[in-house]
Amino acid sequence: MESVQAFMLALLDVGDRLTRLVDNLIEGYVESAGCSEDEATAEILTMIFGTTSVRLATVPPADFERATELLRRAFTVVLADVEAAAELARRRELPNHATSTHGRPL
Repeated sequence: MESVQAFMLALLDVGDRLTRLVDNLIEGYVESAGCSEDEATAEILTMIFGTTSVRLATVPPADFERATELLRRAFTVVLADVEAAAELARRRELPNHATSTHGRPL
């Protein structure tokens, strides 16, 4: 259980840091190059993909596949719990209200 918690904390930390870094790089690129945000995004992502591809080239592809699987699985678990909590809240608000097959109010 501790390893799952450590993984989730690292995932949230790295995701937050990486998102803020990329946003700042895009903003700076737009200002310095005078291009659109879409163009800046494409350039920054190309840079990031290139840098990580070179620096992480020695990591076996199977490790990336497993890491990607864990990331997606973690997101799926969190999303499922959030959806279940939302459904429970809807049922508490509207206890006699009919729902669709997806659990959403009709």
